[in-house]
Amino acid sequence: MKRSTAVAFLVLSSASAGAATAPPSTPEMLQRVLDCQKIEARDARLDCFDGATAAMKEAIGRKDLVVADRPQIEKARRSIFGLNLPNLDGVFGSGRPEKAGSPDEGPDEITARVARAYQLPTGLWVLVIDDGARWVQVDTRSLSQDPKTGSTVRIRRAAVGSFLANIDGQIAIRMKRQIN
Repeated sequence: MKRSTAVAFLVLSSASAGAATAPPSTPEMLQRVLDCQKIEARDARLDCFDGATAAMKEAIGRKDLVVADRPQIEKARRSIFGLNLPNLDGVFGSGRPEKAGSPDEGPDEITARVARAYQLPTGLWVLVIDDGARWVQVDTRSLSQDPKTGSTVRIRRAAVGSFLANIDGQIAIRMKRQIN
């Protein structure tokens, strides 16, 4: 199973479609494994675990169930930073909860290396960062030094869904993420 398909927790693809605004619940397959712990008779409990884990293994093989750990989730969140995506509540955590700093909250900023930088005929900059994400300047602010391969860029959320980028510590320019 590819790590790039990481999701916040065990997710049944059919179960995640219906409840975008409800808090995530324990997927049925995982709940079956957890319920086995309640069985007191040792042999019956072992039979329950064997059956439930076999069903999980089959579901993983069919890609109906995906398992991810926190580093995989953070990598996935970073890779989608800046994209205008539909509500992914319950897949990558709860999105942007009211309490800032929650472990379910996506990043407010990223720092990356510029893999490629070039100017459009209009004079606006395009930056391709080290993870392949493409960012395009949307304001007309000039930079004192041109960005180049290896430059450090800090991109952070700004007002009304916009993003600001500081390249090598220079004044911020307004940018938007472009789908590659």
